[in-house]
Amino acid sequence: MDRPIQQYPSNPSTASYLLNFLLSSPEDPVTVSSMEPNKTSQTDTLLTARQRAEQYGIDVSLIDINLQKTPYERMRQHDRALNLALQLRQAMENRHD
Repeated sequence: MDRPIQQYPSNPSTASYLLNFLLSSPEDPVTVSSMEPNKTSQTDTLLTARQRAEQYGIDVSLIDINLQKTPYERMRQHDRALNLALQLRQAMENRHD
């Protein structure tokens, strides 16, 4: 029995929620509303987006690592992750059959 693929809205709040859900552990749940930015100052307008993200507490190291890869390497990494997710989904469906 084939299930329809669930479509998720592609708005920033949904993406932020999903990212925080995936990165949180059951013992230490993280929500967007629980993330507190560092104190802001008048010089915030002079900061780059990267600097503001780091000041907010966002780890941008994964972005740096992925940008060092070629587009082909990033596509291969995506394909491997997608294949793993599909295998996990299939295993869960088979488990309930």
